[in-house]
Amino acid sequence: LKSYGVKDPLHSWFASFLEGRLQTVKYNNRLSLPKPITSGVIQGSVLGPLLFIIYINDIINVIKHGRPYLYADDLKMVYSYTPD
Repeated sequence: LKSYGVKDPLHSWFASFLEGRLQTVKYNNRLSLPKPITSGVIQGSVLGPLLFIIYINDIINVIKHGRPYLYADDLKMVYSYTPD
């Protein structure tokens, strides 16, 4: 976010929005124990799509091998391999 000019206090607000979150899984009417969310952006939130776009925007610049295909909220990587 800082590379896009987002400064405090807004930068700190985004950090606090993303940090310390927990997730649970419900299966067969049973709920798992809460586990920390350590990566990604919050799904189902108003800010989720914006944060995802910011997060993934520079991926083309850091990938050294393979070809990324980006569309909306999806990413596919294509690699070729020639065995020796």
